[in-house]
Formats: sequence, C-alpha cells, structure tokens
Amino acid sequence: MKEEKAVEGQDAWEHRSDRMKCGTCMHYLKFRCRRHAPTMGGFPAVYPQLDWCGDHKLDKETMRTM
Repeated sequence: MKEEKAVEGQDAWEHRSDRMKCGTCMHYLKFRCRRHAPTMGGFPAVYPQLDWCGDHKLDKETMRTM
C-alpha cells in the first residue's frame, strides 16, 4: 500500500468540512436539525449551506448525485 506524505505546512483536513453542511445531512429537514432532542423552542434552527457539525451523515439522495 502506497503511503501519502503530507506536505509540510499543508493541513490535510483543510477542506474536510466542505461537504458536511446541514443541507446535505440526513438529519436536516426544513431549516431544522433533528439529530438531537428538541430544546424548549423545538429543534435547533440551522442554515443549510453555512452550518455543520461532527454528527453529519450524508443523505442518501445527496450520495446519488455525487
């Protein structure tokens, strides 16, 4: 197996979150994140192309278009 060496000064994870936005997540529905239990005001409001989190899972419809 060929190992890739990171170039010094480059961040290997720099663009990792580009595809991990709320709009492509399976937990996203109409500007709401339904990953965790709702707060007193309901499920947390999120922006589809701005917000992201570590719990992101790609929606199966998004995977078909990639």
